[in-house]
Amino acid sequence: MKLTSRNARADKDGLHNDRNFDIATALHIDQQKMSGNRYTSYLGDDYNTTLKDLEVNYYERTFDEYLTQYNSIQLERRMKNRVMTAEDYYKKKYSRPEDKIIQVGNIDSHIDADELWESCKEYMALFNEKYGDHCLILDMALHVDEATPHVHVRRVWLAEEEGVTFVNQTKALEQMGIKAPKEDEKICRTNNPKMTFTKMEEDMLREIFKQHGIEIEDKSSRGTVPHLSVNEYKRRVKNVQNEYEADIQRLKEEKANQIKENTIVQQEKDNILNEVDRNIEALMQNFIFEQYYAQIKEAKERDRMEALRMMNDIIKNDIPAYLDYISGSSSMEELVSDINTNKELIKMQSFINSKGLSEEYEAYKTGSKEVER
Repeated sequence: MKLTSRNARADKDGLHNDRNFDIATALHIDQQKMSGNRYTSYLGDDYNTTLKDLEVNYYERTFDEYLTQYNSIQLERRMKNRVMTAEDYYKKKYSRPEDKIIQVGNIDSHIDADELWESCKEYMALFNEKYGDHCLILDMALHVDEATPHVHVRRVWLAEEEGVTFVNQTKALEQMGIKAPKEDEKICRTNNPKMTFTKMEEDMLREIFKQHGIEIEDKSSRGTVPHLSVNEYKRRVKNVQNEYEADIQRLKEEKANQIKENTIVQQEKDNILNEVDRNIEALMQNFIFEQYYAQIKEAKERDRMEALRMMNDIIKNDIPAYLDYISGSSSMEELVSDINTNKELIKMQSFINSKGLSEEYEAYKTGSKEVER
């Protein structure tokens, strides 16, 4: 089975993990299955608080000296507006806990939730033993109330200078001695220490699953679509459409409710964009979108909404092509041609957007004005 293991800082306060929010607004959660969810923390399974309070308490104890020094400097500079509490530090984009998701399989075929949870608890214990001084797993949550069982891992990167501990992933990796995959080349988005660390921890996960008798699919085989019956294909396609449309509708409703308010603070805007990130990442695991992974990821880094438009284009073009093929209306050659054509169109539109040429391109298509060169 395929191992899905990805990192993000999308959930800034961990409320999603222990369902400490208004569940009625979450259409993707089956409330009847919530009792099967499980939780643990770096303190063990017995803790009398929410995961958010547990995490904030850790920040208060661990970063008290750093925040005292930081706030003193801000006050000396007469920048009182920059003074932070531990909870402020906990919520900031680059110092909040990192949320990692672990899943084995997909909606159609996945390992038992008990096996997943026991494997992940072994992973947490081994991870904190090896890396806890610089990257500590604070807590984990097993969710069985969504489409596929998966585990959320919340962890914080710890760096130290002159005896003072603070959050900094780059320095934490440096202090662990982790190097980029290509040490003799420039550090960049495609060659950095985090990539090496991610590979190390994924190997750790694979070994743990292997010890439990669970064989993980090799990465080199990803992206292939097994032969399916017509009914199976239709069912998968319908699931993709339903999940996509439900997520988009929910986002529209949330945005509409916020627009009704007199003002929308930046924090609320961040919440919407972070939710978009989670939905894009979730959809990209589906077999329909896997072949477009690189283009969608690149587009999302430029503009989340561009990534959504790209996925909408795939929905409108690829799915009808698959349905024509499995119903016998078109041949395999025509299917491949249609999919490849859509890929080229997506690449072309992505290039136009990345170069800021959208207006010029539209003007060129309509002939409304001469394109400046």
